[in-house]
Amino acid sequence: MLKECIDVFKSALDENEDLVINEYMPKDGKYFLVTMKEPEWVLSSPIEIKYNKKNNEILGRLEKDYDYIKFLD
Repeated sequence: MLKECIDVFKSALDENEDLVINEYMPKDGKYFLVTMKEPEWVLSSPIEIKYNKKNNEILGRLEKDYDYIKFLD
């Protein structure tokens, strides 16, 4: 039975590599992307991510780097 569950999950994962990440939401907070540009580190503008329970909406999900932050987190 466990083997069957693993096979179903693997099949779904093969069809959609982002299966696990699609439903993931980073914790509420302020996120920065840090890039090394010779000779110093460069911080991106902060991205504020917050889950609004009243309307079931994620604030900050429209930011261009939101998906990248989800992937890294």
